[in-house]
Amino acid sequence: MADPTLVLESADQQVLTRVPRALRAAPPLAPPAVQRIESNEDRRFKRASVTVELARKSPPGVVAAIATLVSGEQRTPLAWTYVRGEVPSLIIWHTPHTCEAFVETMIQPLPGQIVEIRWVDASGRLSEPGNPVKVERGSAM
Repeated sequence: MADPTLVLESADQQVLTRVPRALRAAPPLAPPAVQRIESNEDRRFKRASVTVELARKSPPGVVAAIATLVSGEQRTPLAWTYVRGEVPSLIIWHTPHTCEAFVETMIQPLPGQIVEIRWVDASGRLSEPGNPVKVERGSAM
């Protein structure tokens, strides 16, 4: 078997660094276990958000979550968000406010729609979709 160490050398063959080679890929991410998806509205400040409540915290290694509309056999990506650490819930979509960047092509998951959530890891791999969940109308202030 070949040496599992990668060696980076300069043009004059001086060793610059040695890095252990990954001999296998990390296991795939388990699909998200979604408890509920809720659409909330704050009429006073003219803001809306869609929150995903998870049955268990997001797993280590997850960097993003994607919300996908389910319509029969068709799947349409609607919105995505960064996942920072192991969290019990995510705001998958919100109206533009605060200092966060807002992607204008994201689409708000609406009450009554069926949505699946998928994880994305640091290598860009997608998990299998989580359980399909109907978006509920949450609080309106």
